[in-house]
Amino acid sequence: MKAAVIEKKSPFYPDQPVPIELFVGRESELNRVVERGMEQVKLKKSVSFFVRGDYGIGKSSLARFLAWKADTQHGLFPVYAQLAGCKSLNDVAVAILQAVIDAEIYNPKRWKERLREFLGRFIGEVEILGFGYNFEKLRQQAPNLVTHHGLLHFLRSIFSIIKSNESNGIFLILDEINGIASQSEFAQFLKGLWDSNAMQNEDNHVPLLLMLCGVERRRRELIEAHEPVNRIFDVIDINHLSKEESKRFFKRAFDSVFVEYHPKAIDRMADWSSGYPKIMHLIGDAVYWAHSDGEIITEEEALNGIHEACEIIGRKYFEYNILRVLQSKDYASILIKFADILKVSWRPEFTRINLMAQLSSKEQSKLDSFLRKMKNLNVIDSTDKKGEYRIINNMILLYIVMKFSSKN
Repeated sequence: MKAAVIEKKSPFYPDQPVPIELFVGRESELNRVVERGMEQVKLKKSVSFFVRGDYGIGKSSLARFLAWKADTQHGLFPVYAQLAGCKSLNDVAVAILQAVIDAEIYNPKRWKERLREFLGRFIGEVEILGFGYNFEKLRQQAPNLVTHHGLLHFLRSIFSIIKSNESNGIFLILDEINGIASQSEFAQFLKGLWDSNAMQNEDNHVPLLLMLCGVERRRRELIEAHEPVNRIFDVIDINHLSKEESKRFFKRAFDSVFVEYHPKAIDRMADWSSGYPKIMHLIGDAVYWAHSDGEIITEEEALNGIHEACEIIGRKYFEYNILRVLQSKDYASILIKFADILKVSWRPEFTRINLMAQLSSKEQSKLDSFLRKMKNLNVIDSTDKKGEYRIINNMILLYIVMKFSSKN
């Protein structure tokens, strides 16, 4: 028998990357990055990946887990730079500088002692217990890194210092590239960095594992901005977790705070989250706060939490005009049948012809208008296949199914 809840702290993180200790699954993706990436970098060869997947699929959690794994098990210096909000190369440079300073979070003693003097000179401020920085000072230094030559020189300087401390190379992760992916300067910057490093002799070459994370739309924008950048990356697709992996995640999370659960409750949560980590965290968090302290989580509590998570998704990720249009009288019956189709397939892709087959003649006459409005509201997008569409966000899929399906 497990102990009662010790403290009321939810083990779920709906709006943050999952903590290392709660990370589950992704064995195939992890093995690929380790074998074709980290192991090659240890042999002084540079490798680059583009990690591609839907919003909320767990790209950032995977990247952070790989950064920890690279540092603690493979001797790579991890630089995890989040580019959210970056609109220029200057912003990118600031983010990379900050990420280098923050790399101590994985293994403080190994890197900080080696880099203290170098970064102290570069940033201009060193505190007794660590590096101190502010954005003004970072921005003053950023122009030194906005060219690919400047960044390569910076990375080479770091590697020359840490390689004497059993470092095998640098793992540079660029995440949240939404605001910068479409800019040709950024794409050319990446291609220039990669080509310049490849042309260096053995003494000056930086063993580099470069990883970008983003949805497919961002990868396309990057290629459209500068087509040659497409040849750099090996693409790794991040798909939803299996039901067993989802169940393992929920069990591990609840076990970590000594909360008991009925197997059917775990089944319900795994089924409705459909293997999407962000939705798993939203559902788990709602269920955690809904259940009574010291009692087992029941199937009924799980269902209540699932419905609450659905409402949270609606409030947090939908604008009022989207809800208004989707629930308008003209499209209500189409939306119900659309939700029923999604409930059966649990896939974001659907075809116009399949949806048309479920509609009455009156509904069929309004289908194209319905689809146009859905596209204009960024709910769906066309795929490369004629007549096929795709829901752009898995949270939208869950919301539509839970809110409107007649099969619930």
